[in-house]
Amino acid sequence: MNLCTQSTAILYDASFDGLLTAIFEATRLHIQPSRIIAEERYEAELFEEIHAVTTDANSAERVWNALEKRAGRDCAGMLRGAFLSEIPGIEMDIWHYQRKLFADKSGMYSQNILDEHAHKLLQTANKVKQEAHLLTGFVRFQTTQQGISFAAVEPTYNVVELLAPHFCNRFPNQDWLIVDARRGCAIHYEHGELRSVHLTPSDLPLMQGSLKNELIDEDELRFRDLWKTYHVAINIKERRNIRLMTRLLPRKYWKYLPEKASSFV
Repeated sequence: MNLCTQSTAILYDASFDGLLTAIFEATRLHIQPSRIIAEERYEAELFEEIHAVTTDANSAERVWNALEKRAGRDCAGMLRGAFLSEIPGIEMDIWHYQRKLFADKSGMYSQNILDEHAHKLLQTANKVKQEAHLLTGFVRFQTTQQGISFAAVEPTYNVVELLAPHFCNRFPNQDWLIVDARRGCAIHYEHGELRSVHLTPSDLPLMQGSLKNELIDEDELRFRDLWKTYHVAINIKERRNIRLMTRLLPRKYWKYLPEKASSFV
């Protein structure tokens, strides 16, 4: 049966380069996919053919460069930001968006925020960007016995890589590691070089959102206790407003804030 008329699911490796490769291959083979979905999340549907792609850096780069040339760097960045949301089906929104983008002869489609796919991608990318911005203020580093500053986060979206520019600029002469404790993805800055690493979440040496005490530098433990004491001391119980507190600092971030482990809340 011809792939052009068949219901076809394109499987990729869950990476952004993998998605761009899937877009490249679908376009090259004239496939109109019924779904583009990460292989790890795929569940078979009746009468659906599978077309699995292997991530290819050259193919991904060609699609990325074409997006930037057609709509600009900000627009291409919007697609990447929306992808990091990991919302089910976001791949197909990106697929439809880029199809309309390249089919539009006027060159104005990227500015049409009333289009259903453009509107959804813009809104989603803004939410991802907002969470990344919030986390720059909520990351709490702990110094390990090896002198590395370690921080764990558990964001709604897959935003750890978006934190890199901020912390590279803030701590250029310090070795640090920021880990997404749910996904296992991390960014490691060492001797002025940044790299992405992947860790198994279940193997992370965490207890109640903090590194286990035997891994933390002794001075760090003392400073952590001082930090908790400070927050207890400045707390005025009569003026405590939990509703306002949770609006400014959502509860989902509290687990990794040492001050929230105190009697402050």
